[in-house]
Amino acid sequence: MSENLKAENLAKAIKLLPKPKTYQPETVTVAVEKLKYTFEKNNDEWYYKF
Repeated sequence: MSENLKAENLAKAIKLLPKPKTYQPETVTVAVEKLKYTFEKNNDEWYYKF
């Protein structure tokens, strides 16, 4: 997968994230096409989990 496509998919995943202050769980997984991205909440901000 090209770096440009990876960046586009990650940007799409970020746009789909719920607002961290109103979403209670500490982790969320977002699906973009066939890929899944997991984010963790830290101090009311989402961070990509590698």
